[in-house]
Amino acid sequence: MEHGGMFDRIVSKFRSLSLRSWLTVGMCVVLLPFAITSCYGYKIYHEEISKTFRNVINAQHRVLMPLERIEDEFWAISAEVNDYSQDGLAEHKIAFEASVKEVEAHLLQMKAAVEDNGRYEYILHSVQAHWERVLNAAPAVIKGSSAKADPELLIFENEISQTAQQLGHIAEGLRVESEEAHRTTLDAIKRLEVIAILAGIFAIGFAVAAIYAIDRVLISSTDKLVEGAMRVASGERHQEIDVQVPPELASVAKAFNTMTRQIVVQEAMLESAARFDGLTSLKNRREFDIRIAEQIRKAKGQPALFALLMIDVDHFKCFNDTHGHLAGDDALRHLAKILVKAARNTDEIFRYGGEEFVVLLPEIQPSQILPVAERIRKEVEASEVLLPNGQLGSITISIGAAKYAEGLTFNDIVGQADAALYEAKASGRNRVVLAS
Repeated sequence: MEHGGMFDRIVSKFRSLSLRSWLTVGMCVVLLPFAITSCYGYKIYHEEISKTFRNVINAQHRVLMPLERIEDEFWAISAEVNDYSQDGLAEHKIAFEASVKEVEAHLLQMKAAVEDNGRYEYILHSVQAHWERVLNAAPAVIKGSSAKADPELLIFENEISQTAQQLGHIAEGLRVESEEAHRTTLDAIKRLEVIAILAGIFAIGFAVAAIYAIDRVLISSTDKLVEGAMRVASGERHQEIDVQVPPELASVAKAFNTMTRQIVVQEAMLESAARFDGLTSLKNRREFDIRIAEQIRKAKGQPALFALLMIDVDHFKCFNDTHGHLAGDDALRHLAKILVKAARNTDEIFRYGGEEFVVLLPEIQPSQILPVAERIRKEVEASEVLLPNGQLGSITISIGAAKYAEGLTFNDIVGQADAALYEAKASGRNRVVLAS
């Protein structure tokens, strides 16, 4: 359960990321392989290429070069000692001492190099040891006479020969080490090339993944918004747009859904205003025309019958003049309630206009028309209207009734009901007249 809750929190965190954050994350994902490659490549370059080349330079220029010069000086010393042993001239001794100083100078250079790179300390110690043996063997030849110099000379030559060979081996080792360093460097460069290729491949893969993620997050959400807008444009307004990420588009979807709901409410209000009378809440004249046309179409070829009751409030102008127009509005609302109460459940009641109302009586027999109309008239006559001043008033109505007969048109049946109403009003009002 804890793991599931943590996962849900992580998902929720990602869902709450802003559009800018998604773009930033996508770019970071794309650049991640390059960043890793750069760090790893720098490490390889610094530790395996740059450092290796520095070691090679130290070996060649600070250790190998003095070593090779010492090796040359050894052969010069050998020649001077041999020449001195043969002729005893002082100039050979002077040249010998000069070579000794050169060797000492080169040893100081090697010592300085070894202080910076201790891995070559063994070379310095080996050269110093061989040099000590040469110095120990040379004086016996220099100080002796030419007659007895041969044994000491042989010892010296043997010593310097071995020393020169050892120095040659050491120099060769350094050369081998230099070549190995070059091979290591080339291998590192090859690895960098492979890593660069892999980084490119991974970068492409991550880029595709990032583009896919951005497509899922942004393009899909945008498509949902477009689809929702098209549904609203086509008249389908009851399905909301479900966009949760990123928050910016989620806010747009929420605002769009709110707007759609307001449109639905406003359309319902407009539809209600188009169908119903604002004062009495009864269906209006437009709805009456539609329902009569439907009844006529339904009655064609069918035995079903229907009738109309055209109703008018008696002396309504006088009522308004006496009690005021607000009282007249109350009287019309009161009449609407009485009509709804007195009519049958299947009947439909409309405000035709002004103080005129119409009751549509579907599925009714001719013998039932007058009883229904009389019941309505009596209910109105017996009721009282509460006036704005708190007093009670009364109203009466006249009713003209007409039954449908096959072949009648809309104008025919409405005209018959209207003529019957005129007859009811002309004959004294507060009565019902059925059109013949």
